[in-house]
Amino acid sequence: MGKKLTKKAENELALNQFPPNVTVGTQVIGRDGHVYQITKITKKGEIHLGEKEDDKISHYGNFESFEELTANYTILDKPIAEYEEELMKELQSGFASYKADEAAKASTDMVLSSGKDVAEQAQRHMVAVTQKLAVLTGLMEQKKNELQSIKQGFQDQLKKINRVVGIIELYLGVHSTIEHIKEGGPAPIDYPICFRQLVLHMDEEVALEQEINGGLDFSNVEVFDKWVSTNVNKILPELKGIVVCRPRRHSKDYGGDNPFLNEAKNAENMVTYFLIRNGGNLYRIRTNDLYIYPHLFPSQAEMEKMSSGEGYHDRERNEDKMLGYKRNVLFLQGLIDRTEVFRPHAEGLNLLRPQTYGESVKFIYDADGLGDGRMSYTQWLTELNSQLQRGDRIYFMGGIYASSKDDEDRFPQRTQANSPSKGVYNIKRIEDFSHHYSSKSVDALIIQYNPKDVIYNRKYWQEEKTRSKSIPVRLFRNDTCIINYEKIKIADIDYYLQDRVNRKHYLKMMPVLKGIKKSLIEEKKWEDGFFELIMHRQNHATEDQVREAIEWWKRKVIEKRPLTKEDAKAVRMIMKYLANGDTNEEVE
Repeated sequence: MGKKLTKKAENELALNQFPPNVTVGTQVIGRDGHVYQITKITKKGEIHLGEKEDDKISHYGNFESFEELTANYTILDKPIAEYEEELMKELQSGFASYKADEAAKASTDMVLSSGKDVAEQAQRHMVAVTQKLAVLTGLMEQKKNELQSIKQGFQDQLKKINRVVGIIELYLGVHSTIEHIKEGGPAPIDYPICFRQLVLHMDEEVALEQEINGGLDFSNVEVFDKWVSTNVNKILPELKGIVVCRPRRHSKDYGGDNPFLNEAKNAENMVTYFLIRNGGNLYRIRTNDLYIYPHLFPSQAEMEKMSSGEGYHDRERNEDKMLGYKRNVLFLQGLIDRTEVFRPHAEGLNLLRPQTYGESVKFIYDADGLGDGRMSYTQWLTELNSQLQRGDRIYFMGGIYASSKDDEDRFPQRTQANSPSKGVYNIKRIEDFSHHYSSKSVDALIIQYNPKDVIYNRKYWQEEKTRSKSIPVRLFRNDTCIINYEKIKIADIDYYLQDRVNRKHYLKMMPVLKGIKKSLIEEKKWEDGFFELIMHRQNHATEDQVREAIEWWKRKVIEKRPLTKEDAKAVRMIMKYLANGDTNEEVE
């Protein structure tokens, strides 16, 4: 075992590893071309690096040994300016001298045939060349970064120029098309131009009257044109004004196995359109320059946030958002200045200068006033279905397989039958049900129906006969395919059909509510006729008593058959009820 060195000896050994040319003040260069200088070498051989800034040296970092320093930096043995000059010459020649030098000095055969001294000399030469190339590489990296910075500056300038060009094209309507979808006389000159804040969706607006498979999309915008020609007051009641629309709120599934085509079509569904009304004239303008959603102009609260910067991550995002709204205004100003769509209008109107508005402009904050405190459609549906009990009727809207439950959860009896058709069903019973993935128990609402499918012999899997008896189906309170028929009212249906806030659910909501409304109207018509019949058959009961007797009958038959069947037996039983009170006669 060797003798342990003293601290002083260890320090001297560490210092002896330094080449003579490495002292305080020696410069080094990193791989990124950044130049530092040695500011201190401690007795332990630790090296301190610093960086010159404004004639002052600021500390950069420490390295425990010369080896650690040279693993990351290359020692400069002459001023950096000389290296830069050499780099420029080599760049011009394509580094020809180094290629030739490498070919001459790195020949293995030459080194092996010339002895040890020549080999050592070649080794020292190759180390020197490698170090020099490391310096030149660092300088090239630095120059590249400088060029990148210059390039970025030009790109920023180009971006600003392109933005100005885009704004000019926006004002001129270079990428816009105007369709005059209805002609008529203009609004009076003193009628203000009304700008509506909320962006609407064509498919949702026409859905109440136009049933299109999957909803309207970009390919049949003319359906919206035809609808709005007679329904403009529903979305733009002002005689002179503008509202922003786009074909759809949600993407549409076009099927097929090409996701790029599907994405391209849905991009068309999000294009911005302007609907403009001027008296009896209607115009639809499409523009590819603007993406406006969800508002044409900001609310007062949003303006305050953008002005203060509150709620935004950085100033750039804040400015971009404000610029987006300004672009909207500039496009509208172009329509006022260069087209006939708003004429006649007051002269000198400039949307960028509020002092020119006078009584000529009106901003309608219809997005801020949405909602009247009533439950949303989904909340209302949940509330209705939470009240379902045994014997209640539900309206089943179809699409049972689109729900989250598996087939074995739905059908207690093994079957490959189709789901029930849409319509009114009775809840025969309510059972506790636990999904096989969860131990949590929920209510299963059991209805019965006959799918009239073919029954097979299970042993031989041969066709036997058409099913004659009904089978049970499980439904659940949180299913979106059912709604409590007992509690629903026509007034509620009309509200949710007309309410714009909830219209985003139209693909599921409207067909259901329309079907229920039709069923309720038919039932009410039957019930009114039945009431008149009972009133005509007897002369001792009041109208209220007859109504109460009919309700008794409805409760009596609710689990046996649809309400409108077996009128003769219903009349007989209700007459007995009016005469003697409840009767024990059973409904078959």
